Amino acid sequence: MFASRFFRRLFLPYLLLICAATTVVGVFAAFRLNAANLDRTRDNLSGAATLTTRFVQAEMDGGQLDRVRAKVRELGSGNVWR
Repeated sequence: MFASRFFRRLFLPYLLLICAATTVVGVFAAFRLNAANLDRTRDNLSGAATLTTRFVQAEMDGGQLDRVRAKVRELGSGNVWR
């Protein structure tokens, strides 16, 4: 069967077709995963920025920059979340 001329003439083109299709699907999937990861990261950062803004809004409205800096340092250290 593997030695037949018909098999040999069909094997290489179909093998190349399968490899090309697999490569195209792999590249497409990699781009989609990267885009999804960037979107998720953007959403997380936006949420963190909104939450941080709500924590320091009172100090920002009062113009107390030293208190804003202290609050941001406290939030950045992670001690607030524990």
